[in-house]
Order: sequence, then structure tokens, then C-alpha cells
Amino acid sequence: MAAPNRRGGSGRKKIVIRRIEQEDARFVCYSKRRQGFFSKATDLAVLTGAQVAALAFSPRGRAFSFGHPSVDSVVERFLAGEAAGAGTREEGAADDRLLTGEGAAGEDEKLEKLQQEFDELRTELAELKKRTKRTDKAMAKERSAGDQIAAWFDPKARDMGDEDMAAFFAALMQMKDASPIAPTRFCSRRCTPT
Repeated sequence: MAAPNRRGGSGRKKIVIRRIEQEDARFVCYSKRRQGFFSKATDLAVLTGAQVAALAFSPRGRAFSFGHPSVDSVVERFLAGEAAGAGTREEGAADDRLLTGEGAAGEDEKLEKLQQEFDELRTELAELKKRTKRTDKAMAKERSAGDQIAAWFDPKARDMGDEDMAAFFAALMQMKDASPIAPTRFCSRRCTPT
């Protein structure tokens, strides 16, 4: 049996690794290979459960990173030289930075902003509670005066009996009949009066 006739193609050849001289080609190569690099780092983390950090700076100086569980935790573990117990280090890392004063100005700014947001939300909640209380009092007053419509807005409207439901339906039908707006029919193209 004879070997198949093959054309003299180049196939897979080893390429010489050296700097790409054309700037545009270098940027394109960086983008494509960066995606592959991060894909391999992701695969390593998922398949083996390893803690992985990958960091790349573009030719223009932009930083790109991937980390599992996070870049900071892996780098801190590497710098600390720990072989085990990274979980407790990761949880206490933010507290350690605050206690040692690292980035204290930035942390103080963030904390102040969060405190301000918290105060605004607390004020808004207090106003909403007051408004709800006033509305509930007014509705209770109208209900006690015998206003049927106010009774329908009772939070316990599910407990309406058959007579109340019939009265509610009759009132809705009266409102529909008295409405000056003609009913409309909806179609797929536009809303047209019937």
C-alpha cells in the first residue's frame, strides 16, 4: 500500500520567538495572545482548584489581570510566603490594611461617602414611614366614617365577602360607563379606537 500523495505544505513549524517589529502587528498579537493567556489561567483554576493570578501590561501600559479567587489574595499569599491558610489571610487583608494605615486616605474617603449615603437613606426611610403612617390614619378615619371606597383599599381586602366584592364590581362598572375616554383596541401595529 502506497502512502497518500501529500502536497508540500508548511504544516506546523516551530517559529522563532522574537520581538515583532511592526507596531500594529505587535498590538494585534498581544491582544490575541492575552486572551489565550487568561483562558489558560482560567482553565488551570477551574480544573485543578488552584489559586491563580495572571497579570499582563499592554505595550501601551494598561494593566490586565485575572485571579482566582482574586488577584489580591493570591499576590498577598505569594508575598507573605504562606503555603497554607490563605483563606484567613484573604478575609483579614482589608482589616490589616486599615490597621497598618495603608491606603488610609482612600479608605477614609470611601467610608465617609458610605456614611453619607447611609444617613441619606435613613432620612428617606424615616420620611417614608411618617408618610405611610399619615396615609394609614387617614384611610382608617375614612373607613370608620363608612366610606365604601376607603374600605376597598383596606390592606385586608382579600377578606372581602361576596357582597363587598359585588359592590366593588358594580362601582367599577359605573366608573367605566361614566368614563369619557372611549375604550381602545390594541393591535400589533398601533393602538386604534374602536
